[in-house]
Amino acid sequence: KLSVPIAVAASAFLGCMALWLSFELDYLFGLVLAGYVLLNLLYSLKLKDMIILDVFSIAIGFVLRVVGGAVVINVPISVWILSCTFFLALFLAVNKRKSELGLGAGETRGVLKSYSPEVLLYMNTVSLSATVITYAFYTFSSEHSRLLMLTIPVVLYGLFYYLSALSRQPAGSGDPT
Repeated sequence: KLSVPIAVAASAFLGCMALWLSFELDYLFGLVLAGYVLLNLLYSLKLKDMIILDVFSIAIGFVLRVVGGAVVINVPISVWILSCTFFLALFLAVNKRKSELGLGAGETRGVLKSYSPEVLLYMNTVSLSATVITYAFYTFSSEHSRLLMLTIPVVLYGLFYYLSALSRQPAGSGDPT
């Protein structure tokens, strides 16, 4: 219901306020949020049109969210949870591209012309494997409890069930999530 100029002005004002408040809350959190904003600007302007960097930037955005949360509540950040977050987000982004490719969305998302189903399948396999491995390492190195390792089969089940659900969808049926 807002006009475009008012919406742009409101977005700019609210964005500046959010950045200012984030620095007030915690200086490192402000830096993380500033990096997140910069990443989103770069994605919107250029990265969304660059093969592989498009899905990497999406995954890095999720990692920055985890870092921001850890910084704000002042907890140590495990390199394994950051790696797992990156690979899980990459896995989901690759499956989104795969779905979009099946929909023929190449006219609206130009980067899809650079992907082939085979490349996306390989990226899917690598990112899924890396997700499982980094999650397992996260559970092995957890400071909270070694019992976290018992969740590995549950996580595997969830990931495999997701793949199974994707395989039952008609090609290009929409958003895989």
